[in-house]
Amino acid sequence: MAKSFSPLADIFNPASVAVVGASETPGKVGYQILKNCLDQGYQGKIYPVNPGSSEIFGVKAYPSIKDIPGNVDLVAIVVPNQAIPGVLEDCGSKGVKGAIVYAGGFAECSAEGALLQKKIVETARANGIRMFGPNINGLFNADINLNLSFNQFQSLGGPASIVSQSGGFSSAIVFQSLRQGLGFGKFISLGNKGDLNEIDALNYLGEEPGTKVIAMYIESLDDEEKFIAVARQLAKVKPIVAVKGGYTTAGIRTMQMNTGSLPSANPNLKEVFKKAGVLVAEGETDLVDALVALSTQPPLRGNRIAICTNAGGPACISADHCESLGLHLPVLSDETQEKLRKVIPKFGVAANPVDFTGSVTKEMYWEAVNIVLRDEAIDGLICMAIRSTFTPVNVFTEPWIKAKALADQLGKPLLACMMGDAEIYKARDTLNLQGIPLYFTPERVAAAMSKLHDYNRIVHG
Repeated sequence: MAKSFSPLADIFNPASVAVVGASETPGKVGYQILKNCLDQGYQGKIYPVNPGSSEIFGVKAYPSIKDIPGNVDLVAIVVPNQAIPGVLEDCGSKGVKGAIVYAGGFAECSAEGALLQKKIVETARANGIRMFGPNINGLFNADINLNLSFNQFQSLGGPASIVSQSGGFSSAIVFQSLRQGLGFGKFISLGNKGDLNEIDALNYLGEEPGTKVIAMYIESLDDEEKFIAVARQLAKVKPIVAVKGGYTTAGIRTMQMNTGSLPSANPNLKEVFKKAGVLVAEGETDLVDALVALSTQPPLRGNRIAICTNAGGPACISADHCESLGLHLPVLSDETQEKLRKVIPKFGVAANPVDFTGSVTKEMYWEAVNIVLRDEAIDGLICMAIRSTFTPVNVFTEPWIKAKALADQLGKPLLACMMGDAEIYKARDTLNLQGIPLYFTPERVAAAMSKLHDYNRIVHG
């Protein structure tokens, strides 16, 4: 693989990590950072640094960075903010290239905090150190099982990566995505963006081969024009989905207290995102739903959607949402309807949505979706079901899995929606393994399908 030109490549692939402020006291950040680094399987050298300890978690500890005998590539700095400039000076004398500064109390808090932030940034740069933070949740790189974030995620790895100014919100996105069957390979918390920012992160993720789709939580952009140039090129090969925080009076006030971000000339940023080819999500659920669809499905090449269902009400709601989002549910051709009437009940509906009613069987469902998917007037399919207690889950999952194989051959996206009792969560696990996103409301599956159509316009104009 060609050598990366991004400064983040070295930071994300260190051969050695030091945790300054490491602790064995539960509840302290230095405890959780070191514990995550140890527990999640990082195989590089780990150096706890704490002048009051000779050993932490069975690992030899050192009084300062300067006392470590070997090279140190990356330093996690978990000390009070006033002590950070001195730690960075020590890092510089040790030849450290990357630092993560977790502490808050900087530009997001006060003018004095802003001055201290300016000082640590200047100190880092004077010592040749690229810095994440301050006021962040850290990072992880699943490729090397390196987790330097606050959270011990149940698993690391997957086609998604996240770039976020909010550490807490980005963690919530990862947790919800894991429940939806989508894993993350890279986690990049930006916080106050004293040094490294969203453009640096996108440049790195553009070169990083494991990342297939990118999530962003953005409160402000440091350079809108540069962001547009970088994101527009990247988005054609890797979908980018963003949530913008802070565009109302209350939101902007909260944003300034969160990361010290200043409102831009266009606080909504939707026009900037549009120019950059970035898909806009309205919140956490919308973001995760879009990521799951974009990571498993091809772009929706046209806007013509079919819905197959065993209940008319949810299909009606989904149809309304599809139409309101720019998708179209055409009445199926006479030829297709004639084929469908041979396999669905006489009292069913063959027009679109195709309604099997409660008399559905898995054979019926498969034969119908086989017919609908092969119709050249249909660009994508939503498979929908209400799971009644008398209907086994496999009545739906088995034909959907067969349909996914056909949809892949035809280059058409297929999304699923199931409502009902707790058995639907077991269905989600089964379908996730087959690359079929399962949504639990008709409006969510419609919104996800619309993101596939929006992304097709980004790729093909």
